[in-house]
Amino acid sequence: MINFLNNSAKYTNAGGSISLRAFEEPCEGNRACVCFVISDTGIGIKKEYLPKLFKPFTREESGDKNASESLGLGLSIAYNLITSMDGDVSVESEVGAGTTFRIHLMLARYTQGGNGTKEEYAISAPVDYELGGCNVLIAEDNALNRMILESLLTNEGITFTEACDGDQAVKVFEQMPESTFDCILMDMRMPKLDGIRATSMIRAMDRADAKKVPIIGVSANGFADDIDKARLAGINEYVTKPIDREILLAAMVKLIKHKRQN
Repeated sequence: MINFLNNSAKYTNAGGSISLRAFEEPCEGNRACVCFVISDTGIGIKKEYLPKLFKPFTREESGDKNASESLGLGLSIAYNLITSMDGDVSVESEVGAGTTFRIHLMLARYTQGGNGTKEEYAISAPVDYELGGCNVLIAEDNALNRMILESLLTNEGITFTEACDGDQAVKVFEQMPESTFDCILMDMRMPKLDGIRATSMIRAMDRADAKKVPIIGVSANGFADDIDKARLAGINEYVTKPIDREILLAAMVKLIKHKRQN
């Protein structure tokens, strides 16, 4: 779902709309046919590109210089997951009018246990990370990923400032008074300046907080080489996408607490 919605957000201009509907369709037997429909009013997909849409390492050139650079793996990964779950996906698109994806999944229906009662699941109380009042710089070029981070931080009482690429992140940090930010969430792949170069430029600034501000790298790549490069550039911690709330907040607590003690 994230990959399909991410695609819609990437290619739908301001003022457009994106919708997600989920419903069950009639199905015989002990399985349920669940349908998801993702529609947008974005730029659409050319007819000749549709057969290549779910192949890895392919992406249509949109002509938008500000569009995020990607490896073209998102929809391919989603397609493989759907087909491995005995599902299918279809797409309808018109250039300039938008795109609609229809996903069907065959899922097992819930059955009661042998004693006729539903299983009870214990739900742990949410952890209070005590980050309320902190101020964070979010450096992320993808609109949907920014929305996810914004929601996560808002729920913890954290304020934030957004930067849509690495160059803007450097400028925002430089223009703000010292010690404005308690932490920076730095996406690794961004246009203009990637996370590595943006971090290096921030660390090189002639101001007291440039060396001390905690910087957490955020990336879909969790390879050891990528993490090593990030740490050499001055990134303190590294978390992978999709973001795990507990892992990210625990890293923020540790780094912010250490910064305040020093």
